[in-house]
Order: sequence, then structure tokens, then C-alpha cells
Amino acid sequence: MSGAAREPWLAVLLPVRQSVEEASLSVVLDVASLAAGHRLAVARMVDEREARRRSALLGELIDTSADATPGLLRRALDAGWALDGWHIGIKVLAVGEVDLVARRSEVADALAAEGIDANVVEQADGWAAWTTLPGEPRPESITRIAESIRAAQARLEPTMETWVGVGRAHDGPAGIGASLSEAGDAARLAGSRSQTGRFLHVDRLGLAQLLLAWTRTDTFQPAAAALLAPLRDSNGELLETLSTYLDEESSLAHTATRMGLHRNTVSSRIDRIQRLLSVDLADPETRLALHLACRTIAP
Repeated sequence: MSGAAREPWLAVLLPVRQSVEEASLSVVLDVASLAAGHRLAVARMVDEREARRRSALLGELIDTSADATPGLLRRALDAGWALDGWHIGIKVLAVGEVDLVARRSEVADALAAEGIDANVVEQADGWAAWTTLPGEPRPESITRIAESIRAAQARLEPTMETWVGVGRAHDGPAGIGASLSEAGDAARLAGSRSQTGRFLHVDRLGLAQLLLAWTRTDTFQPAAAALLAPLRDSNGELLETLSTYLDEESSLAHTATRMGLHRNTVSSRIDRIQRLLSVDLADPETRLALHLACRTIAP
């Protein structure tokens, strides 16, 4: 109030006192935090040690191939790896910065969710995995297994980009390395094949993949470009549709699913492609020639 005398005042700040229970709880939480951190650090050290052990064991098994010593074979068996039977190798290349040790279980879980009982081993660029069958698998069984592996890759897609390759079935201890080698080659090729979802199976590549080396020559490349030139005036959609259609073994349904289109849209595009190129895609030789041409000019 104006002109009024102000009464003197004093403010005293007193320290906030914790109850005995609160103080005790604070100490307990601090100790628990330190203990949890220590336990996590120890668990990480154990995981990394086991990853190095698995990787080294697989490397030895691949390097020695058919000359593996009894001691090495016993160590592999002790690790739970079945050596007899037929093995189908799987290579999962991780794209970008990925904690390969921490995320190994995600790869194993994705495969298991699709019915694939696989050994999964960390490597420098991703994971090597393989599944073992007691007897030689029939072609239809191999196809089902490859489709399941592809479905497992799809499970990983929301949180991790991968390139996946699948090898052929090989028997015996040496078959693990043989199939994994094929799977590795297929995975690297898969990186440039967006039409297949960055997934390739060696058995499905077959003769076309063997011929692909020839199609990289200066003679074939201009011919392939000229063959597909009529499709280049459609913003790339017809060329992409043809390539995907041939990768999906001429299946309209699979092509539509892969491209996120309606089946009728794919059918209409295929009809237009046949008219523009003056070809009949029902002819196997025509399909092979166009498939190789698409692979040759793919970016």
C-alpha cells in the first residue's frame, strides 16, 4: 500500500528431509542400477564370446570341408549342429549399421516362426544359417523351404533391411560350406534385384543365372537394350512389370503381390507388353531371352 509502513519479514529455507524409508529405497535403487548394469555388461561379454566361438567353428568347418578332423566334428556336434543329412544354406546380409550379435536372435526367431529350424551364426556382413534335413529333399520340399525363408525375411523388414540368398541342398559335413557359399553368392546378387524383394534362390536361378555372365558382354548388352526399347516410354512401369513377372515365373498373382497392384492391372500390362514387343510370353525361349535381357539392363 502506498505510504504504508512495511512490516519486516524473514524467509528461512529448510532442507527437505527424507524419511528413513525413502532414503533406504534410494540406496537400494542405486545398488540395483549398478547391479543391473554389471549384469548386462557380463551378458554382453558372454554373447560376444559365444558369437566368436560360433563364427570360428563354422570357419574351421568350411575351410577343412571333407577333411574335417574328428575333434572338429565332435565340437560341431557339441554345439548342436547336425552334420549328417542334407543342408540348405541361407545367407542374410545386413544393410546398414546393425548389431549382429544382439539381433541374431531376431533372425533365428523369424526363421523359426516360419517353421525353419536353423543354426544361425554371426559373420562380418550378416548371418550364415542353414537347416538340415534327414534325407535328400524333393524339389517341391525345397521350394516350400525357400518360400518359408522368404517369409522370414518379410518378418524382418519392418526393422531391418536384408538381402537374402538360399543355396541348393548338399549332403554331409562338407555340404554346409558348399550350400552356404552358393547362398552367399545369391545374397550378393539379390542386392540388385528389387523385383524379387532382395531375395534369390540358387535353384530358381538355374540355367538363366549361368548364362548371365555371357549377357554382360558388349555384344549382348546393346541387343538387350534394343529388344526392350519399346517399353522405355512408359516411365519404367512396363519394364519393371515384365522383369517382375518373369522373376515370378509368369505368375500374375505373385507379380501383383510383389508390386502392390491389382491382378487385372498386371494382366493388362502384360498384354500391352506383348503387343509392343510383338512376342508371345507363353513361349519358353521367348521368356528366357526377355528374362536375360531384363537382367542385363537392370541398374
